[in-house]
Amino acid sequence: MAETTIEWTNTIDQLGNSHPGFTFNPWSGCSKVNAGCQFCYAEVNRSVRIRGVTWGPKGKRIVSSPDYWQKPLSWNKKAYRLGVRLKVFCASLSDVFEEIGTDFVFDHKGNRIFRQFDENATLSGNPYIDAADHYRVGLPELRKDLFNLIDMTPYLDWLILTKRPQNIPEMWPNTPYPGLQGQFSSEPHPVNKYRPNVWLGTSISDQETANAMLPELLKCRDLSPVLFTSYEPALGPVDFTMIRDPNRFPGCAYFDVLRGRMIHEDDGNRWTKEPHLDQVIVGGESGPNARPYELDWPRQTIKQCAESGIACFHKQLGSFAWRKSDGGGMNVYFPTRDKKGGDPAEWPEDLRVRQFPVVSAG
Repeated sequence: MAETTIEWTNTIDQLGNSHPGFTFNPWSGCSKVNAGCQFCYAEVNRSVRIRGVTWGPKGKRIVSSPDYWQKPLSWNKKAYRLGVRLKVFCASLSDVFEEIGTDFVFDHKGNRIFRQFDENATLSGNPYIDAADHYRVGLPELRKDLFNLIDMTPYLDWLILTKRPQNIPEMWPNTPYPGLQGQFSSEPHPVNKYRPNVWLGTSISDQETANAMLPELLKCRDLSPVLFTSYEPALGPVDFTMIRDPNRFPGCAYFDVLRGRMIHEDDGNRWTKEPHLDQVIVGGESGPNARPYELDWPRQTIKQCAESGIACFHKQLGSFAWRKSDGGGMNVYFPTRDKKGGDPAEWPEDLRVRQFPVVSAG
């Protein structure tokens, strides 16, 4: 779990050289929330199974070893030496903003985690305090450990992808905390702290999940310099200029999340300025159970992003790509030699788009 081959974590320096990013998994385990999770790659990951992680709201969440938690500190030093901001894809085997009870968190040896009570630690609502003034650790404490580590690595850009963007504002760590084994800073953080080295993203698969997830992510504009979405596995078309949800947007016809415009129902010519996405990553599903990926879906996404000036990164065609037949009739299978459809040389030329968001120095 060091350098990763995930292309959208690469950093391109001023000379055009590409530097691979890293993968960091502070803990492993998650619960499925929608159709995009059906064939979750993390659930069947070999290292996950060996460690005894189980999926679901009452499954085990296994924390990585203290030595492993030290790795980002060395990556931060490397980034400083290179003079390049390196990226870290954080929690590819879990969800940082998952809700789960304290009973289901264990250390890398399979033991429940207890820590000595500290007057600076936030323990409100935590009933797991024993006679020796120790308390049982859950994800809220681990999140604070993670964000203290993030704050200690300012030369890394942490990419956090969640299927629970509605939880981000509430779970965003702000209060001082002694951190993992007391090694991290306990300086107080202001409420809703903006972190310039955290990129926030959410996963979508179709129009329904886009309608539900993207408005919630855009509420986090004041926390992060980059908001992105991973439209993968793509299971249906998404119109990013027509996000609709009458429960969230009463009196609004639609929300264009690429241009950041709310078009109002009472007057189609009236719109208000809103936050917008900075990048869309799109790709098909891979593996033996891959579901169909119609090439018109990424084609439409690339077109919409280009028209809006938003970075689009087409990751892969997946294992079951389809295209319209030459006669314009039914779709036909689009074979690739690469089993994940990840080689752009095998794609139609207009789908070979891999762009990164531009982040200002501030």
